[in-house]
Amino acid sequence: MNKKICAITGSTPNEYSFGYDEESMNCALEKRLIVQAVFALVSVGVTGFLSTMNEGAELWGAEAVAHIIETFNRDITLGCVPTSEEQASRWHPGTRDKYFALLEKYLETDAIPKRHDPDGDPYGADRELFGEDIYDYDADKYIAENADMLLVCGDTPGEHAEKLIMEFEGRGKKVIKTGAGKQTGTADAR
Repeated sequence: MNKKICAITGSTPNEYSFGYDEESMNCALEKRLIVQAVFALVSVGVTGFLSTMNEGAELWGAEAVAHIIETFNRDITLGCVPTSEEQASRWHPGTRDKYFALLEKYLETDAIPKRHDPDGDPYGADRELFGEDIYDYDADKYIAENADMLLVCGDTPGEHAEKLIMEFEGRGKKVIKTGAGKQTGTADAR
């Protein structure tokens, strides 16, 4: 099977009218649109997804893919590529729990440079000795190099999403936008 990878990006809670209120009807609608977009992409042959797991659309997209994998036993993959070791440190505890649960199951270990540790922990020795961040790499670059297309969720993509959009467009890769009921580009994902 020819593997086709889609990265997920989009708005953060600050860019949504409902903010951090995940109980809001508008938030539920946005999450539903993300699930529908992921299902549509799977139906046209996308076999893998990547997410930097930033709060908001990227985390919800990863949750949607994980739900599809776990509920329907779909032959698709999810790779979580965090932007930093501390990225979720100031998040609401419930959101942080979701983040770490996804990270535990779907961490994209190929994205993180491997280091030698005689005790078997591939990251521990260097981190302890040199104070290095195990995420000392460019997550966005990894995603842009490894994904065939980009799904942008939400009407107002933030700075991080805009950076990814420019990176994908600069590489001539497909950018698919969805939000508030609009979805473009999905049929072209084949």
